[in-house]
Amino acid sequence: KNKTLLQHIIEHLKENNFFNIKISIFYLKEKIKNFIYRNKKFSANINFLEEKEPLGTAGCLSLIQDSLSGNNLVVNADVLTDIDYRGLLDFHAKKNSAITVCTREYIHEIPFGVVNVSNGIIKSIEEKPSIKSWVNAGIYVINFDKLPILKKDKYLDMPDLLESTLAEGEKVSNFEISNYWIDIGQIHDYEKAQLDINNNL
Repeated sequence: KNKTLLQHIIEHLKENNFFNIKISIFYLKEKIKNFIYRNKKFSANINFLEEKEPLGTAGCLSLIQDSLSGNNLVVNADVLTDIDYRGLLDFHAKKNSAITVCTREYIHEIPFGVVNVSNGIIKSIEEKPSIKSWVNAGIYVINFDKLPILKKDKYLDMPDLLESTLAEGEKVSNFEISNYWIDIGQIHDYEKAQLDINNNL
């Protein structure tokens, strides 16, 4: 619909009454900053976290850990969704967790017959089965008061942050997304998102 994904994300945040937004940038950062500065219609308090080197999905949080407290929403910028962010925040608060991770059911369809073999003997054959898994949806609520101390400007992926949070005895909750959600990291998913949004999701 002639909008960047970043614009869709910001507009959806505003619809859910989130107006203080921080965007972590490294690759093509000037292009992103110029896009935001040109679009005064966003009417939100948008600031940038400028990474000197790529810091990973969680490393950028070290740049704001000292200035934030309480529960904050963290959203990957390659996700298109109509999730109820306020409902997510309420869920997190009730669970009193350090981090809530949004997950989505993912079905992987194997295009072949799967053969179960034991000691050279075929036990069973299942034609083109589907495997269901729960995957990380790239959306989190993080209580900065319960977050482990992060090293400034050190690369850190989100799974590593979740592991260190659990290691400190803090609770990490799961929020299952039933709303529309798609990660556009692959070209076929990007093309599907184009069709979906033109059909109003």
